[in-house]
Amino acid sequence: MANEKTTGTYGKTILVSVAIVALLLGILGTYVAFPRTIEVEKKVSVENPVNTQLQIDNSALNAENAQLKADLADQPDTSTSSGTGENYLDTALNDFLDSLENDDDYDDYLKCGGDRYDFDQISVNRIYDDVTIKLSEVDTDDLDDAKATDVEFKLRLKYKDIDVEDKCYQTLDIKVEYEEGEEPNILISD
Repeated sequence: MANEKTTGTYGKTILVSVAIVALLLGILGTYVAFPRTIEVEKKVSVENPVNTQLQIDNSALNAENAQLKADLADQPDTSTSSGTGENYLDTALNDFLDSLENDDDYDDYLKCGGDRYDFDQISVNRIYDDVTIKLSEVDTDDLDDAKATDVEFKLRLKYKDIDVEDKCYQTLDIKVEYEEGEEPNILISD
């Protein structure tokens, strides 16, 4: 009989142990199988006043840009330069160099450091970033006002004689004025 009690107690112990293990496995399985947090996705519309202001400013800039493009397209075609579109600086630079090469009034700018140079010994070394383009209308006696454009820029000329190693540099402020139907007026200051 004592043997039956031991076996019965032993069997009950195994049964209780299996039940505890099954319970623990059930808890562990539930923990793994089901999420511990609930994710809720909700879309909320938030108005950002900064972006709104940027959009307003951007639309104002776009309108101003369209007006400037229209003004650029309306610029006159002068007799010495195209004067239309995006190449005002190139046109003004070419008109300045053409005058420097062909007009005796600009002979003083063929000199640097007390030496006189030929035009082919002069090159544009640098054009500074501070370029100003002004579009305007000039009051005339005609019914329509004439369109005018002023291009101001600063450049550095390099004077170099191929026979001599020395170079000379001169910085000039250039203003080229264009008026509809007129030759460009070139003003130079040191």
